[in-house]
Amino acid sequence: MASAIETTKAALVHKAEAFAAEIEKTPGEELGKRAVAKFYEHVPPADVAQKKPRDLCGAALSLLHFAERRRAGQKKVRVFNPDPLEDGWSSPHTIVEVVNDDMPFLVDSVSAAINSSDRVVHLVVHPILYVSRDARGRLEALSEVADHGLRESWMQIEITPESDSSELARLAERLSDVLADVRAAVEDWGKMRALVAELSRELSLSPLPLPAAEIAEARDFLRWLDDDNFTFLGYREYRFDAGIEEKGSAFGILRDRSHSVFGGLRDFSSLPHEVREFLGRRELLLLAKSNRRATVHRNAPMDAIGLRVFAGNGEVVGLRLFLGLFTSLAYSKSPRAIPLLRHKLCHILERSGFSPESHDGKALFHILDGFPRDELFQASEAELYPIVIGILNLQERQRTALFIRRDPLERFVSALVYVPRERYDTALRMRFAALLEEAFAGRLSTFYTHLDESVFARIQFLVETTRGKVPEVDAEALEKRLAQAARGWPDRFEEAACAALGEEEARARLSALKPFPIAYQARTEPGEAVADLAPIGKVARGSPLEVTLRERGEALGLRIYRAGEPVALSDMLPILENLALRVVAEEPFRIDSESGPAVWVHELSLAPEPAAARLSEDLSQRFAEALAAVWTGKVENDGFNRLVLGAGLSARQIVVLRLYGKFLRQTRALHSQAYMEGTLARHPAIARALWRLFEVRFDPQRGEGAANAENEEVRAIESALEAVESLDEDRILRAYLQLI
Repeated sequence: MASAIETTKAALVHKAEAFAAEIEKTPGEELGKRAVAKFYEHVPPADVAQKKPRDLCGAALSLLHFAERRRAGQKKVRVFNPDPLEDGWSSPHTIVEVVNDDMPFLVDSVSAAINSSDRVVHLVVHPILYVSRDARGRLEALSEVADHGLRESWMQIEITPESDSSELARLAERLSDVLADVRAAVEDWGKMRALVAELSRELSLSPLPLPAAEIAEARDFLRWLDDDNFTFLGYREYRFDAGIEEKGSAFGILRDRSHSVFGGLRDFSSLPHEVREFLGRRELLLLAKSNRRATVHRNAPMDAIGLRVFAGNGEVVGLRLFLGLFTSLAYSKSPRAIPLLRHKLCHILERSGFSPESHDGKALFHILDGFPRDELFQASEAELYPIVIGILNLQERQRTALFIRRDPLERFVSALVYVPRERYDTALRMRFAALLEEAFAGRLSTFYTHLDESVFARIQFLVETTRGKVPEVDAEALEKRLAQAARGWPDRFEEAACAALGEEEARARLSALKPFPIAYQARTEPGEAVADLAPIGKVARGSPLEVTLRERGEALGLRIYRAGEPVALSDMLPILENLALRVVAEEPFRIDSESGPAVWVHELSLAPEPAAARLSEDLSQRFAEALAAVWTGKVENDGFNRLVLGAGLSARQIVVLRLYGKFLRQTRALHSQAYMEGTLARHPAIARALWRLFEVRFDPQRGEGAANAENEEVRAIESALEAVESLDEDRILRAYLQLI
């Protein structure tokens, strides 16, 4: 029984067929109706249900009319935005239409090309049709029977909207090139397989200056490739004795002589020594990556498999090269069952000295079984051995490790990075990539992430490099930089706490707290968090409020700590304003503990008054004490408190000046208290001198010389008063001086 959405699809397609019958008059009426039916036959109901019948009809007829004329072997591509007035239908997406002889890899290749152009494929409609055409390629009929026509692939693809006509033209040209590559690879696929079989037979007959075992393994490898383990895309022959020249047969995508496999290598004698040495090795097989990504089947760097050609004197004089992609089957098989790899693995195990049945032997095989397959193919035993032993030595150790392999042709560097799995995320991968690009003066080509039951995440980075300009890199130093980048905030916090408090004390304090919130970590450097531990501990043990004031760039940062409940900002703002501070922003964080109450940490960004003194540790402490005293009601909340930051006075010292001010208000009826507060705040040096005068005059341990000190303070105040411009302010300050 059809579901509701399937019923909806059927009804919409039926209406679209009716529209087609109206639009496509006889003799095209039946052809139009059939095109609509075939077009949506295999489209998911959900993709049809969201469209209007007229748009469904218009899309199908658009592809039908585009396919109306086509000769066998011709590829047709267009990229456009349907116009409701001109085309009779619309789409929220740009439309790609392709008509081609049916062959493998078409949908995969076209979709990969669209995706690689930074566009998204939203829908692919891909009917396979048998068509009848006249001698001029004009469409006459659509048939469901293979004997009644040519099998054609019709595609209509909805992609990311694009309005730039030049971009539409470039994409169409790109897709046309891709279709040409697909045709070349498919047409020559049989020839390339036949050539592989021929080369395999030649290896059994032709004498070569190589060990028999190596020749036999190469022969088995060629047969393995032909057993659905390799998608052959191209073939070309090279000669080195007259420079790197392309000679003889070329098949598939390498028919095009402009297609470079070796990144523009042309003159063998001018190549770097390491590259000449690689190409001229007395080894039969060469396995490497092409410098080009595949345009056929999937967008990935192509694999190059070459057989070296030897002269009678044993010198390498050429290369017979296949280009393509290992299939998914090749990646799923155990490397111990693959020719070439099976010998590498056995030799590595023998060199390690481990028994295959031992714990380390089994662990080594496990590492090799899960090792990046391309690396196993391309790396030599000498390159693989230190890498896999290094990975084995990691065991369960929670650290970051780096293993580097350089491409012999200097086109890329492969970097394997192992990092504790819980630390891995996208941001960390991007930091790693940036460090590797910088180290090797290259550009990230691609990456592969591998996660399994291990405690590690493994990321393989392929960094494209410039031949002759690859820097020499200190691998140990680079590994340390990666390790530092991998150190999360909790790690750096714990390290800072141990350095400041000692390991035992730090672990005791941290174990009492649950992990700090991510938002807190983002706003707080590890060193600042260590400084927060003391006030957090105090409020958790009963202190009503704790405060820290720190410089943060050009402004000040204030943190307020309270257990149990957050501080109401409306209650705190008047206090802060009377302390000469203005709140710019506030963000609260809840710090949970394992057993005690939660502690709220309020981060307040502040803008100080221009007259504020330079913040010191002593001044910060005085401010914290003053704020806590006002909050708990021990000190009045008024404008005299501006003298904490302005004059560097403590809350207790300000109490003295406040009392004198109140006395003056009662006895001399001067200005308002607010005006008196402002006067002292505007003359912080005089306010500070008035306190010193009080301290000298009423010191209970007043000794000899106190009278002289008192007179000096008075003279200093009188001298400062000469600079006071306001008569009212001068009167207030002189009244303080007389009263004290």
